[in-house]
Amino acid sequence: IYRFFAGSHFYPGFELLAGLVLWLTLGGWHGSGAHAVGHYWRAVWASWAMVFAWLFAPFWFNPVALEWRKLEDDLEDWRRWMAREGSSPDQSWIAWHTEENSHIFSTRSSLKMVHLLVPAARYLVTFFGLVNAVNKAHPPAEEPFEANLGSYPHALSRVALVAAVCVGPLLVTLAIEWLLERSAAELPVFRRFFSLVAAGAIFAAIYVPLHKGWTDLAEIAVSVAAICYLLATLVHVTFAMGLQLSLATRLCQAYDLVAGLVLLGFLFALSMPGFVDQLQVRTLFNAAFNRGLRYADLLVSIPQKSD
Repeated sequence: IYRFFAGSHFYPGFELLAGLVLWLTLGGWHGSGAHAVGHYWRAVWASWAMVFAWLFAPFWFNPVALEWRKLEDDLEDWRRWMAREGSSPDQSWIAWHTEENSHIFSTRSSLKMVHLLVPAARYLVTFFGLVNAVNKAHPPAEEPFEANLGSYPHALSRVALVAAVCVGPLLVTLAIEWLLERSAAELPVFRRFFSLVAAGAIFAAIYVPLHKGWTDLAEIAVSVAAICYLLATLVHVTFAMGLQLSLATRLCQAYDLVAGLVLLGFLFALSMPGFVDQLQVRTLFNAAFNRGLRYADLLVSIPQKSD
């Protein structure tokens, strides 16, 4: 489902979701508590409905999308699809990504440039807006009550430092794992060891600055979001220039990996109560149930993956 609906539903859905979350946290809504949330919800409830429709509709209209057994199989298939390097789009993320973006590198039209550079400009504006949020929350020590354009270098340095401290250990560990995968001495114990090292390093990189009072969770979240928007800008610019960089491809793969895991986690949460999947099937096949179709007969007709 992901590869069929990524460009039309999931990408715009996650982009709008990120924008709505940023607007809620950094929008400066008047009032406090429930009053401010009420103002926000009245302004953007239709946008949240659009996010829900974009992200959930492809699964809701699949009658087996919320079956727990099917979700376990989908998670395993998803892991293999993301890791495999085959030549078929339905077998490998790399092949799917190459086919999905082949029109970008095969044509050199001005319309393609606009199609890629307009989102890049939007992401860049968002990046500077997030830097401005850090600038206002943590002005320079010599100007504790004033944040202006002159203090932007200070804010940029804080964003870069916080992002490097929090994300750096993960990137180093992933690079080591990548080297191990391509070496003849790869052992599962090494992967488990470096996974534990990565978890410990990330925890320490976040806990120590918080414990020392050098930063706070809000600044960490805003800084990481700013770096993500900056990377998205650079990826779109490289695509617009017709450059097929390995780093840009890996960034796209990381985005799809996180997006897919978020969607699967949401589906697992919905399938846990047990009645949501039955409600889904009852809604989709309401006319058939009114004619006497039994739910058990419908499940029997659904092909199951053999163990």
